[in-house]
Amino acid sequence: ALAGLKEGETVLNLGSGAGFDCFLAASKVGSNGKVIGVDMTSEMVDKARGNAKRSGVKNVEFRLGEIENLPAEDNSIDVVISNCVINLPTDKAKVFREVH
Repeated sequence: ALAGLKEGETVLNLGSGAGFDCFLAASKVGSNGKVIGVDMTSEMVDKARGNAKRSGVKNVEFRLGEIENLPAEDNSIDVVISNCVINLPTDKAKVFREVH
């Protein structure tokens, strides 16, 4: 999925954890793009923010939230990525409705 990302896109990563996939995506979308990582635990959001600061990556941000109720404006995202997270919520249909 990351191979298809384009310069300037806005990417949302569901369950971003420490930010690894966000940093890979950030390199693909470039300085005109943006990557937003969402995680449900404040510990992981804090860790990801620290990783971003230490690595100097400027086009990423991390938000606390649940993937069933995304902390992002409607129609503001070009691409959604996720790595082993969509299977976790009990209401998967709600996740897909939220992403759509």
